[in-house]
Amino acid sequence: MVDSFLVRFALRDSVALNPWIYLWLDDYQKWTTMGETEQDSIFFEKNARHLGLFSLFFNRDSVPPSITSRIENTNLRNEVVYEKNVWVSSILTDKNGIDVITRNVCLVLNGDTFERDRYTYSKNPSDSRSVPLKYSTELEDGSYMLILSAYDVNGNQGFDTLMFTVSIPFDIHGIGNYPNPVYLDSTIFTYHLTRDADELSLKIFTSGGKLIKEFIESNVNEGYHEIVWDLKDKKNNPVANGVYFYRFIARRRGEEIIRTFKMAVLR
Repeated sequence: MVDSFLVRFALRDSVALNPWIYLWLDDYQKWTTMGETEQDSIFFEKNARHLGLFSLFFNRDSVPPSITSRIENTNLRNEVVYEKNVWVSSILTDKNGIDVITRNVCLVLNGDTFERDRYTYSKNPSDSRSVPLKYSTELEDGSYMLILSAYDVNGNQGFDTLMFTVSIPFDIHGIGNYPNPVYLDSTIFTYHLTRDADELSLKIFTSGGKLIKEFIESNVNEGYHEIVWDLKDKKNNPVANGVYFYRFIARRRGEEIIRTFKMAVLR
């Protein structure tokens, strides 16, 4: 793309309607319009920003392209996404072809327009009549409206609108301890919080149910975390070989999540 320049054609014969200027797309082997020309005496002209081969045509296509979109990870029954990551798939179709070369696909989420590098599309040089598009983003809890628009090669603009809600449940997952069985002098407990926790505790029990060690952390951020245990009990004595149970308890605004797992110590 270059700075704007003027494309001008002169016609020997008069015409009742202004013709449209078209640019040849090498990638698609197809013409796409730059828009209707303006007449200046015998000249028909239009500003352009793409270098290439130009021609004049009369445009009788007024049908906008079709855009069909869906959210890949939504609950289809209630249009709710239960995680931060939202994945959107769209199919842009038009019998004459979709223009993604001279005009960008536009995505507007709750009034904010996303730049070209936020989405990807598959360009098929043999057929521009169907263009698949992918878009992903991270969102917080709330209601959202996504408006997608695109142009066909004759300058018609099509739209599609998605309404959905993001509701991220409070949960703890990705729990484990490594190594397990434990043959070293320590083990690492891992976990992942989907939301911030007011409090997170890790309790370790013998196979008989006796609490021997406890870790408590306050105001824990969402995301991945690790806790290292040196295989010593509350009295700082090394624990014996055997089977142990460990329990994660995460609390947030009155909600409590409990997960219990088993480990072995074999040193």
